[in-house]
Amino acid sequence: FFFNDTATTEIYTEQIVGSVRCVQETAIESTKENSMQQELKTVRQVDLQRYVGVWYGISAIPNENIKDTKCSRPFYILNSNGTVTVINQALAVGNDSEVRRAIGLATPVDSTNSKLKVKFEQSPVAGNYWIIGLDPQYKWALVGEPTRRNGYILSRYPEMSQKLLKKLLRKFKKQGYEIDKFETRTQCDSFRAHDEDLKTIQGI
Repeated sequence: FFFNDTATTEIYTEQIVGSVRCVQETAIESTKENSMQQELKTVRQVDLQRYVGVWYGISAIPNENIKDTKCSRPFYILNSNGTVTVINQALAVGNDSEVRRAIGLATPVDSTNSKLKVKFEQSPVAGNYWIIGLDPQYKWALVGEPTRRNGYILSRYPEMSQKLLKKLLRKFKKQGYEIDKFETRTQCDSFRAHDEDLKTIQGI
């Protein structure tokens, strides 16, 4: 159709643009819903003996558990019955001498050890701890859960290159995560003295 009336043409143009935007927004929402409906895939097998020890929290989706903290140091101890003692610790923002700890117990759901249920002392229910990515040398790990409200990038080292960080975030994206929700976690030298305490506990 051809319109000689300029005002009419502008109205129809606005309607078309509006319709296109509506379709685009619907497609985006549909993609998000489909991602959420996709099953979160875990790694095939986890050797818990290699997995335990000290990790550094490099990046995470903010939640109440890590609010107002920095320099997170998850620490895992393998028990004789196959469960894992979990010690999540971090420094309070603005007070490097205040160490916040949460202690819990992780129980593997199946023989792959890639899905665990973690029950913390202060929590009435157990949460999901799914290992959805793991370096062959156990140098980094990606932890998530089915709702995708929580996600963590862990490393054996306090620093991680931007190149590797972006690569790992893309892995989360492929699993249906919104990676713009992730925030880099600050690491600091003042907490490394506390790592010696953990090594004593672990006997290394």
